[in-house]
Amino acid sequence: MTLPIDAIFDQLNHSLLTQPRLILQAAPGAGKSTRLPLLLLASGGNAKGPFSTENQIVILEPRRVAARQIATYLASQLNEKVGDTVGLVMRGENKFSNKTKLNVITDGVLVKWLQNDPELTNIGLVIFDEFHERAIQSDLALALTLDSQALNESLSVLIMSATIDTELLSEKLNAPVISAAGRQFPVDIKYVKSELIPTVQDIIQAIQCALRESDSSILVFLSGVAEIKRVAAQLSSFLSAQHSSSSSTQSSYVDNNVGIYPLYGGLPIEQQVKAIKPLGQNSDIKRKVVLSTNIAQTSLTIEDVDVVVDAGQEKINVYQAKLNTDMLLTQGISKAAAVQRAGRAGRLRPGKCYRLGDIEHWNRRPAFDVAEIERSDLSQLLLEVDAWGADFNDLFWASKPDKNLFAVSRARLKALGYSDSPALVKRYQQMGADPRMTRMLDFAAVNEPKLIDTAAWLAAWIEMGLNDNSINVPTRLNDLQHSFSTSSRRNPSLQLEQRFNKYLGLLKVESSAASHQASPHNTTAKYTASFQIEPDYIGLLLAVAFPDRIAKNKQKRWKMSNGGAVEFHQNTEQLSHSELIVVIDFNASKYGHYIQHYAEVELTDLEEYLPELLITKNVVTWSDTKKAPIAQKQTQIDQLVLSSNVVKIELSDQDWQDLWLDYVEKHGLESFGKNQLIIHTWLAKMDFVYRNTSKGSWPLITASDLLTNTTEWLAPHLSQIRNVAQLQKLDLLTLLNNLLEWPQQQQLKKWCPSHYETPAKTKVRIEYLTQNGLSAPTPKISVRLQEMFGEPKSPTICNDQQPLLIELLSPAQRPLQVTQDLAHFWKNAYVDVKKEMKGRYPKHRWPDSPEDEKAGHSLKRKHEQ
Repeated sequence: MTLPIDAIFDQLNHSLLTQPRLILQAAPGAGKSTRLPLLLLASGGNAKGPFSTENQIVILEPRRVAARQIATYLASQLNEKVGDTVGLVMRGENKFSNKTKLNVITDGVLVKWLQNDPELTNIGLVIFDEFHERAIQSDLALALTLDSQALNESLSVLIMSATIDTELLSEKLNAPVISAAGRQFPVDIKYVKSELIPTVQDIIQAIQCALRESDSSILVFLSGVAEIKRVAAQLSSFLSAQHSSSSSTQSSYVDNNVGIYPLYGGLPIEQQVKAIKPLGQNSDIKRKVVLSTNIAQTSLTIEDVDVVVDAGQEKINVYQAKLNTDMLLTQGISKAAAVQRAGRAGRLRPGKCYRLGDIEHWNRRPAFDVAEIERSDLSQLLLEVDAWGADFNDLFWASKPDKNLFAVSRARLKALGYSDSPALVKRYQQMGADPRMTRMLDFAAVNEPKLIDTAAWLAAWIEMGLNDNSINVPTRLNDLQHSFSTSSRRNPSLQLEQRFNKYLGLLKVESSAASHQASPHNTTAKYTASFQIEPDYIGLLLAVAFPDRIAKNKQKRWKMSNGGAVEFHQNTEQLSHSELIVVIDFNASKYGHYIQHYAEVELTDLEEYLPELLITKNVVTWSDTKKAPIAQKQTQIDQLVLSSNVVKIELSDQDWQDLWLDYVEKHGLESFGKNQLIIHTWLAKMDFVYRNTSKGSWPLITASDLLTNTTEWLAPHLSQIRNVAQLQKLDLLTLLNNLLEWPQQQQLKKWCPSHYETPAKTKVRIEYLTQNGLSAPTPKISVRLQEMFGEPKSPTICNDQQPLLIELLSPAQRPLQVTQDLAHFWKNAYVDVKKEMKGRYPKHRWPDSPEDEKAGHSLKRKHEQ
């Protein structure tokens, strides 16, 4: 069977022989994942020589399920098993041999390979498949691979995607683009009525409709595992009821030969395979309903499916500034993702896609997904860059993160101790755990060997995904193991022990439990008997890993050391009465930020083992009640105040400066009373100039920027301020203008003047703000109509690029008309205004040709009356 990739292969292969970097844009079904790798193997050529065991092809797949399926398919096309010519490498699964020429791997594996071998020895080509998904590990893997090309000149890079801004990527990489058509069958889109965020019942009804209207298998896209379980339970009940009901009519009946298969990353491999592979001819199940997260959105082809039901939602990690952490949030998918999902129905034959919601709502969705590097915690990425030995800005990034997100992630690494400890960075590379767990394991190994077993078990437990059976950390080994009794993982207790032994082995520490290796039959009882957790130190170890989430009770809420606040859900039975706890994770929603897992910690342990976390200092703050400063001696962990005592106040000029900076941080621009309008007006002017100049030639400054950078423009003028009245009398306009170079100050004054001079030589104020004090969409003047006589067209600012909005007033200064096109007003609306006003104000001028009238006062001269 011919695929579209065949038509462009010769061109692509030739380009790979001459270009170190290449971009392939290929629509779904083109064969870029399933045909191209085999064509490359058969051609035998790359930039420096034939592909072989010494010069392999590596295909990076961002999703484990897709990697496994693609490797299996490619091997089957060669009549081989995975591990021969085609290998598969991902965490916990290594299938390759000395015959392997093509390895399908996940992005994390490639990063690890690069860190261990920066030249990528014996690799000739790295293919980045489905790059549009923009996982943070994929971005990192590409950055390091491109840097590796400086060391390995024979290494080529091929980036593949169906939906990505290839023009921008091509320009950034200086790489040519080759395009291939897809082999996508037509898909009929049907919109199904539902709530804005579809309910389980909405989804069930859509599935019922799809089952009635077709006889094929169905792929249902849901936002997460919890939604999959709820839908599976209700769908199972519905199918059972349909089968037992004798009153079902032919039009509403759904046959019972339907199997329900979940599909998500945490499932055992066997269950994932069941969801993907085709149904056997002898199976009692004639069709299936696959309930999937967006794991099946790209690359993956599920046999027998030509119907998709799309709830239009997904769960992603998004950095939350108020909580200073990433949170898993549910949001609507992008248009690009919707196209990918619908395309799953048209991979094998014409299909149908049921989208929940109305078409207008789907059309309002954003065009593309936001890359993970632009919305998530960067701590692990920055740690990998540090281990690579490069400056972040010297590497290639398809898009760069927000500077605030970058700074927060750097601060988190510093709090964990990585910034000043090359040994800890090296430990991170050795352990293969995340930065928090590595820090905890390293602390135990270096400071308290007696806690190594406990730390290893905690790390293994947390990495296994915690559990929902208990909100607090189990303090006994048996509880830890049985906390996964309802887990969908295969043999979770055995996996827990394997991770535990892995960490002990990497730490090279003898443990009483290390000699008891887990057997295939999972001899948990023997293992448990030989090992005891140190329950009194669990909170301490977790405080090492989560120093930013040490929390103290503050009026039913728990204030965390990172400045955020969380609480126990009202239905939670296990409430802590401890003074301090460590919050491992919490759930953020519009209803509240609820603790999911925590452990209690003693202040005495923190003082003994982590004294560097506790800071005692004198803090001066402004009391709104006393209208005066107060001084306190505070003991803090970052932003969490543990204790506070009032002390005698003795303020230096620097203290006063710090006091007012804190005051402005607390009260914002309202600190300046009525004079905050000066700031808002200045910001509005800056915005108008920015919008009317070429990109990059004028600074973009916002209110948030000013409040973030008060030390730059405000602090030097605060040391002599002694009360709020003095603060509000500061010459704010001068302070703000000092942020600009002298030529910029003159341009701002010229382009955005404070007043407009009318033809009658009177000056009227230009309003840059609305009545609510917000930046106006268009600057406005209010002026008597007669004072604009002789002005043929609307006046402008910003180098004649921004027309003013003119509110024309009657002689009594009441609004008559608002216009941004004065010439049009004179020729049209003025005629009606004149008819109405001339009788009301007969002593005032109402000429027939106002644009030619001499400007002047509103009243007629005596000889005209």
